[in-house]
Amino acid sequence: MDTNGDGKISREEFPGPKELFDQFDRDKNNFLSPVEREAMRSQRRQGGGFRRPGQGGTGDLGEQLFRAADADSDKKLSAKEWQAYFEKILTSADTDKNGQLSAEEWLAWQRRQSGTRQRPDRGPRVGMAAPKVKAEFLTQKGAVEFSKIKRHTVVVFGSYT
Repeated sequence: MDTNGDGKISREEFPGPKELFDQFDRDKNNFLSPVEREAMRSQRRQGGGFRRPGQGGTGDLGEQLFRAADADSDKKLSAKEWQAYFEKILTSADTDKNGQLSAEEWLAWQRRQSGTRQRPDRGPRVGMAAPKVKAEFLTQKGAVEFSKIKRHTVVVFGSYT
């Protein structure tokens, strides 16, 4: 995981979900040290597995929100900490930079925070040409060439066996 060879794993290098990274980043410096990685390995060896939000052990989402906003980890939230935390969210989530969050921006930010990764190989983006692929029909002669389809089309691949 240590792609840059600096001896620690950054959030960007970590392939797992954000919640898992946060669970083992004990000093909250946004890096997994060798000691923190060993704690992760140890828990895995002991069969403890890893917990996601709401699965017990690390508390519910409200507790996680509290811990994230509690910048000085004093188990108290000041108005300044609360505002700073949501300013950070607004800065990160407000993609059109209009000072407001739309529902779409909020949901996209939540997906990014949850570790849900969008795989780049999930197909072409809207407006891009389809790859040059064709499929032959099972019940008749001929084939369909996907790159030649000019209207919105859903193609379902599967088997009825």
